[in-house]
Amino acid sequence: MIIEFIVSSLWFILPAYFANAAPVFLKVLKHTHPIDSGKLFFDKRPILGNGKTWEGFLFAVFLGSVVGAIQTQFNSNIPNIEILMTLELAFLLSLGAMIGDTFASFFKRRIGKKRGESVFLLDQLDFVIAALVFASVIVAVPIYMWVVLFILTPLSNYLSNFIAYKLKLKDVWW
Repeated sequence: MIIEFIVSSLWFILPAYFANAAPVFLKVLKHTHPIDSGKLFFDKRPILGNGKTWEGFLFAVFLGSVVGAIQTQFNSNIPNIEILMTLELAFLLSLGAMIGDTFASFFKRRIGKKRGESVFLLDQLDFVIAALVFASVIVAVPIYMWVVLFILTPLSNYLSNFIAYKLKLKDVWW
């Protein structure tokens, strides 16, 4: 039963996981457009910072939605999946993930954290919380999924960030 909960939860959140990981792959772009246009907030700190770009945001939502579209083709092949993936759900999960990540950047700038500085658990759960909230507009997300994802996501986030760091896609291991 625990394995079924884990598989069902991971199947459900997969578009958000891909969306969250996507922007780092655009690091190779020479010219990007920061969401905040380089402007400062009234506290004289960047609103979001140069790391949050329109290219990264849109690519992330696109990639997460594509992953969800692929998942729709395999819904019937995965046993015991509680919530089947739809295009609308994949889009909401991906959009929610990026809005959660963007909001966390705004919060981190307010508390004086610079780009790349970590805030324990905020950096690992921001995108999941927002993705689950956005998905809740069209599906009832079971409590077990919240619990499973709150446990697994920080672990998988640290692992994926470490791999991205080793591949020189990120400047820090967290």
